[in-house]
Amino acid sequence: MFSTCKSGKLVSYSDGMFTRHSAAPTNPTHGEPQNDLIAFLSVVQQCNVDYLNITWQPALDDLGKGGSGTISQSTFASMPLAFKRFHDDDGSDTDFLPLISEVLILSQPAIQMHPNIVNLEGICWEINRKTEKAVPVLVFEKAAWDLQQFMNVSEGRNMSMDERLSLCAEIGSAITALHAYT
Repeated sequence: MFSTCKSGKLVSYSDGMFTRHSAAPTNPTHGEPQNDLIAFLSVVQQCNVDYLNITWQPALDDLGKGGSGTISQSTFASMPLAFKRFHDDDGSDTDFLPLISEVLILSQPAIQMHPNIVNLEGICWEINRKTEKAVPVLVFEKAAWDLQQFMNVSEGRNMSMDERLSLCAEIGSAITALHAYT
């Protein structure tokens, strides 16, 4: 599979998801790309993702927790932001494949232009408490509502069945667009 970042450069990754051409070192014995910090930074550079000098506000509640990370929140220059901090179960900080994959997918023009997918605004850094190493955090514009919140306000509760089905179709369209690159 071949794809381009918003920079127009060819990006691929050869682990079964993408084939990547970059300055990142490959495994000298197998010729396979490494999934380390240098590889991640190479992909970020190729995709023209911004580095942001910001962090989330720990006093605010987390927005959620999923299989790959925790979503935290903050407001910066009156813009609400969401921060995806990836889980590091073993404290190794060595497998950057989930970050690389997410940056590559979210940098696709079709994903960036999709009306139901929030854009990747950039990356910032946090210090891993276990290893005391800096690790990347993905930064997104925070959506005004999550689906549960929306369905609990009058606008959501008063939707007709056709409007609800349309909403489901829009969600399905976003999921299909994201999974087209996996």
